[in-house]
Formats: sequence, structure tokens, C-alpha cells
Amino acid sequence: MWDMGLGTTFARSMAYFRGARKGGAWSPSARPKGLPQDMLRTVSVSYWFLAAVLYGAALLGGRAYFGQLEFVTTPFRTIWQAWAIYAFGCALNIAAVAPFHCLNGMGDVGIEQSLRTLFNLLALVANVILLVSGAGIVALSVVFVARGLGARAAAWAILKRRHRWLFIDEGRVSFACLRSMWRDCVRIFVTHLGAFLILQTPGLVIARFLGPERVPDFLSLWMVVQLGMMGSMAVGQAVTPHAAAAYAAGERERLLRLHRNAARLSLFLMSLWSTGVLIWAREGMTLWVGTGHFLGYGVLGPMLVTGVLEVHHNVNANFVWSAGRWPFAPWAVAAGLLNLGLGIWWVQTAGEPGMARATCVAQLLTNNWFAVYYALRRLEVPVGQYARQVALPVVGVVACSGAVAMAVKTGFLRCLNFSGSVRGLPLTNAGALALGAPLTVLCGFALFWRFGMDAGVRRAIRFQVLRLARRGA
Repeated sequence: MWDMGLGTTFARSMAYFRGARKGGAWSPSARPKGLPQDMLRTVSVSYWFLAAVLYGAALLGGRAYFGQLEFVTTPFRTIWQAWAIYAFGCALNIAAVAPFHCLNGMGDVGIEQSLRTLFNLLALVANVILLVSGAGIVALSVVFVARGLGARAAAWAILKRRHRWLFIDEGRVSFACLRSMWRDCVRIFVTHLGAFLILQTPGLVIARFLGPERVPDFLSLWMVVQLGMMGSMAVGQAVTPHAAAAYAAGERERLLRLHRNAARLSLFLMSLWSTGVLIWAREGMTLWVGTGHFLGYGVLGPMLVTGVLEVHHNVNANFVWSAGRWPFAPWAVAAGLLNLGLGIWWVQTAGEPGMARATCVAQLLTNNWFAVYYALRRLEVPVGQYARQVALPVVGVVACSGAVAMAVKTGFLRCLNFSGSVRGLPLTNAGALALGAPLTVLCGFALFWRFGMDAGVRRAIRFQVLRLARRGA
């Protein structure tokens, strides 16, 4: 959130430039000011400025905070060194993101995400090795800095290799470019604040009114729901730069096709995940955190509804953003404040289920309906057509998958008869979970492949698989 939405706005601008280079006509709201080289240079310098401000604030705040504490086992000098190095790493990571956002905007989403994942994994391995060898917090902070340096160097190298035309002429800092992005940056930043109030405050409300000991069980269940949300939202995030390029090039049919397929796939993934969680939650939570920690379906139900509708409105909002608009900032803040108010009231009368219901109701009254309504209006997609092409196929496939999952679970529980238990879960239930969950997933994807995907998408997937197989051979 520290970048004030600059990265998201910059990535969209680069996608607009990419769409224009195809020879298409600019859409009215897809006209970034200045040259792409200037924009890249301006954003890079802006990130260095933000990094410097962050580092200075971290040093001042850290000095004031740590100066009030008494350290028994670790000297203050060591703590301060580790903090200064770690803060430098945070600032460096802020300064390093410009090439990542540029790769994203140029359509290299897979490369960008793979690069981020690679350096995160390398840092994790290095931290494990250092911890095993007995290294201190200063060494761990150095790893964080090294990760930022390595990722930045690799991202710039890949960007120069794949898009040499961006570096033929050296760009210059342009305040006109920065001003053209500023308004959208503020909107994105305000939306992030609203999202924080929606998704991150339930734990604080529960801790305040029910006690800190009640927080872990609630957040562990919410984390399971969020795992499905993150995977499903990745679809919309991956398609966004391509949708922006299509909009800039005036390729309306391609834009609508991307919207239909992205909405259908993301909604399917989250709905299938929710179906599996609904059926297997008790067994899964028992295996993960032990017996007595599953809060029940009064909490899980509203959470799953929130998750499905959050993914649905998120993918539609991404296409509104690609099409040059972002009217959701006040709605996000309203949802956050409503969530906080309802949560404080409801958690005192209904406990954890009240908090789950508060988040669900707050989203239903604001973002969940407005983002979808605005997206369909902006893209000029009739509601009936959207229901036939997106909602009905997903509902049908997920309903069949859920019926199969219930039949599989019931059948396994009747047929299997193991003695013993695993982490308090009867071995029969654990076996049913281990066998039934994969079958549910396979059944869901098989049905979606046949009934939920367009023939063109199936052909494209087959082509990519065959091409990868030939490369491997």
C-alpha cells in the first residue's frame, strides 16, 4: 500500500501503450501523456523518492520505539543494526518494483510472478539455512536486502532483453506523466484503505470485545477461505494487462471475450473451493489445528459467501480499471466503515458468527453489487447474457461437483473402517478426506472443461500443452 497505487496505474499505462503499438485506435480514456520511456523513467525515480521517505521514517520511528524498550538478552546495538538493515531492505524492495510493474503491463505476467516467487523462495531457503546454523537477526536482515538487490537486477535485465525498444532512447523525468497518473493513484490508495478495513479488522474487533484468545480460531478459518480467494483472484490480475491493451487498441470483441472467460474461470475456482471447504472443513481444520477449533458453519457459511462474492466483484472491477475507470474508492471506504460498525455491534450479541455476518452484509450492500453492475454497464454487457454465459455454467458445474463430493464423502465413511486417529481425527474420516478431496477437484475440473470453457479456450490450452511437450522432448 506504500506505493500509493502508483504501480497499478503505471502497469495499466504500459498496457495502453502496448495496445496502441498494435496499430489499433486509442480509446478516449486510454491516452497516457508522454512517451513510455519517459513514464518508465519517471516512475523509477518516484519509487526511489518513496523509498527514501520510507527509510527515513523507519529510522526515526524505530529509534523512538526501540529507545523506550529494555533488552535483556540482545544488546540494543544489535537490535538497531538489524532494524536499520531490514528497513533498508524494505526501502530497496519499494525502489525495485518499477521493472516488475512494467513487465506486468507489457503482458509478461507469468515471467513477473515467477521472478517474484523465485527470489522469495531463495530468501526463504537462505533464512532456513541461517537459522539452522545459528545466525542472528542481522544476518537475516542482510538476506532481505540481498533479495531486493537480486530481484531488482534480474527484473531490469529481463525487461531490457524482452523489450529493447524501451531503452533505445533514454527517458526523462516528466511531471506531466506523473500528474496524469496521480488521480488514479489516489483512488487506488483509498480503495486499499477500504479493503484493509474490510478484510483485516475482524481480528482486532474480536480481540477487543471477545478476548485475544478467540482470534486464532477465527483467523485460521478465514485463512482457509482466503487461500481460495487468492488463487481465484489471480485470474483477473493475470488478464488485466491484456484487457487494458485490448481496450486501448479498440478490440472490443477481444475485451468482452477476456471478460467472459476470466469471470467464468475465477468464479468457478472460488465456488469449487468453497464447495470443498464446506463439505470437508471439519475434518480439514481438525487435521490442521486440532480438535475443538472449528467454529462451525455459522461462521464458515458467511465467510464463504463473502469469499465467492469478493472474487466475483474483484474480477469485474479489474475490467472496469482496464477500461479506464475506477469509481470504487468511496464504496470501498463505505464498506470498511460499515463492516467496522456492524462488527462492533454484532460481535457483542452473536460472537464470531456476528463478525462473519457483518463482513458479508457490509460487502453485499456496497462492493458486491455495485462493481458488477458498473462493469456490465461500462462494457455494455446485458445482464441476461452475462447470467447465461457466466453464472449458469458455473452454478451447474459446481452443483454437480458438490453432489459428487457429498456422495464420495458419504460412501467413503460407510465403506472405510480404520482404527485409530490422526491429530484427534478418526482415521476413517482422514482417509475419506485424503481420497475424496482430490476426486472432488478432478470431477469439478472435468465438468468445467467440458461445459464451462469455450471451444476456443480449450483449443488454446491444448496448443500450449502440446508446445510445452514438444519443447520438453
